[in-house]
Amino acid sequence: MNNLLNNGNSMHNKIKLLNKAFSLTGNSYASSCLSNLYKISEYNPDEEELLDILINDDTHRLTEEESANFENWDFLKEFLQRNGADISEITKQSDGSVYFFVKIPGKGAYVLDKSLNFSGSEVTEWVQDVINSGRADEWCTPEDVYPPDVLYHGTSEENTEDILTDGIGCRAESRGFSNRSVGCAIFTSSNEEEAYQYGEAIFRIDFGKMRADGETPEVGMEPDIEAYEMASSLASRFGLSLGEDVYYDIEYGMSYDTFIIYGHIDKKYITLI
Repeated sequence: MNNLLNNGNSMHNKIKLLNKAFSLTGNSYASSCLSNLYKISEYNPDEEELLDILINDDTHRLTEEESANFENWDFLKEFLQRNGADISEITKQSDGSVYFFVKIPGKGAYVLDKSLNFSGSEVTEWVQDVINSGRADEWCTPEDVYPPDVLYHGTSEENTEDILTDGIGCRAESRGFSNRSVGCAIFTSSNEEEAYQYGEAIFRIDFGKMRADGETPEVGMEPDIEAYEMASSLASRFGLSLGEDVYYDIEYGMSYDTFIIYGHIDKKYITLI
């Protein structure tokens, strides 16, 4: 009997071996009791070890049958929930694909794609990787930018006469590393003092009147600001805080007061200050 017990490397195996021993000795009552205990033990003794194997990506330690089972989402989902996991589906906005957000008490939170691989899936590591690779916009829908009723545009004095005659047109020019992708647009600010960074001639833009007249060109923030907001939105989807749990560094000089207008502004909406 001791030899049988020593050969078992888990409680599950020891119960199985004891059941076999009592069957051989003809003790049917003990064998029946152990059979029931064996059935119960199928759901408990080794599962924490299996869970650790999955989380730590030690899947080479699994048998072929176990590996095949854990590649099936229904099987894995049942296994995780049986071990207290809270599971929710997260949809990737860019293509509608579904990921699984898995929170396991005492063992952390993970984001699984269809490969069901825990490697690199720890939630803070996964979210930070998405942010670092510039893919946060694949997960979040950008919010509409709603400028205030009054904006300011700074330019050089030599452009004053043309603007008073023709309005403010889009221009494509260098505006720094983070704004290199903006293209043809008009940079404005809700802060009059900030507008002086762009030139000594300051125009007041009545955006509220433009809005009332239905003259509403596309408006955006500086790309680095938009990327920061996307990163913040992504982090919040997974219960994380940008700046505490995960990080995104905005280029120096970016401003929440800056509004980029992708369209012409008619002269009737502008006033030279």
